[in-house]
Amino acid sequence: MNGIISYLTGLYKGNIMKQNIINIEASSCGGGNISCLVSDDVEDNFYTDDEKNAWVLFDFKTYRVRITDYSIKTYDYNKDNNHLKNWVLEVSNNKSDWEIIDTRSNDSSLNRRSVCSSFEINQPNNNNENYRFIRIRLTGKNWKNLNYLVFYSIEFYGHIKGNYD
Repeated sequence: MNGIISYLTGLYKGNIMKQNIINIEASSCGGGNISCLVSDDVEDNFYTDDEKNAWVLFDFKTYRVRITDYSIKTYDYNKDNNHLKNWVLEVSNNKSDWEIIDTRSNDSSLNRRSVCSSFEINQPNNNNENYRFIRIRLTGKNWKNLNYLVFYSIEFYGHIKGNYD
């Protein structure tokens, strides 16, 4: 099953951030290249600083999306390392008013090396609104008891509409 990132990558034949189709921002940069979050480049990774409420934001620019599910692939760290444990997935159209559409607390499904887990949105948007921005944000410490936000890649599933110039 192909998701929204895969669809856009195929449509534009390459890394959609490097081609300026979407933008990815983060609360901070602890290291790596943020564009690797939407590519299959196994030689690179990205992580935030060790900070509370660290986040990564996806700006779909001229597209609007409605998310039903998402998948996260962990980086090549051993169990009980910097894997996600507590987070929310949020959506917005203006980057100031955020709506939480999924909450995970003490989730152990990503606490392994190079594993991919899928999540169904547990607080769906009942008005079927489409959004420009998606943000994943830490709400507690990771499995190493730190506040680094680290993952290898993410895929969103649902609906995409464009072009909103």
